[in-house]
Amino acid sequence: MIGLAFALEHEAAGIVRELRDADAFRVRELPCHTGTLNGKKVVVAILGMGAATAARRATILADHFALEVVILAGYAGALVPELKRNTAWIAANYLSPQAEPWAARRELAEAGYQIVDMETGAVAAVMAARGIPLLPLRVISDEVGDVLPTAALEASFDLERQRPDALRLLAHLALHPGEIAPFARFVGHLGPAREALTKAVRALIL
Repeated sequence: MIGLAFALEHEAAGIVRELRDADAFRVRELPCHTGTLNGKKVVVAILGMGAATAARRATILADHFALEVVILAGYAGALVPELKRNTAWIAANYLSPQAEPWAARRELAEAGYQIVDMETGAVAAVMAARGIPLLPLRVISDEVGDVLPTAALEASFDLERQRPDALRLLAHLALHPGEIAPFARFVGHLGPAREALTKAVRALIL
C-alpha cells in the first residue's frame, strides 16, 4: 500500500475526490481515506499541522498500515526567488534513497535551504526509524517576496484541536483590518496550489 500523507484536509481534498472504492475512517486520532488511485491501493492520511502532531500521527500511520512508501505532500513557502508559486519540488535532503525510483518526474532543490514547512523533519524521523521510504513532495504556495499575514494565519487555525477557527479569525481581522487583504490574497492562492499538488501526486502514482 502507498501512503499519501498531508497536513491538512484542504491539501488532500483533490486526491481524495479521485479515489475509487473510497472509505473514510479514523485510526485513533488519525483521519484516513483508503481507496485506489491509478489502480494502486493507497491510504490518504491527515497528519495535522506542527511537528509534534505530525510525528504522533505519522507513527500511527506507519504502525497501522503495511506501507511500501510514504509520499508526504503539501504546501511550502519559498526561501529563494527562483522558486515560483504552484511549482512542485521534492525535498532532496529528506528523500529516502529507496524512494528515488518513485521520483522519476521531479524538480530537486539542489543545495541550501530553499523551501520551508513545519512537518517534514518530524515525519522523516518516524519513517526512517521504521525503514519506510519517504518522498517529501512540496508545492510552492507563497513566494519569497509575498507578505504573509502570519498573525491572521495563526488566528485562523486551532493547533490544539487541529481545525480551522473562523470565529477567532474574524475577531482578529476586526482588530487588525490591515491584514484582511494579505489574508485574502494568501487564501486565493491555495486553490491553484492544491490543483498543482494533486497533479504532482497523481503523476507519482503510475
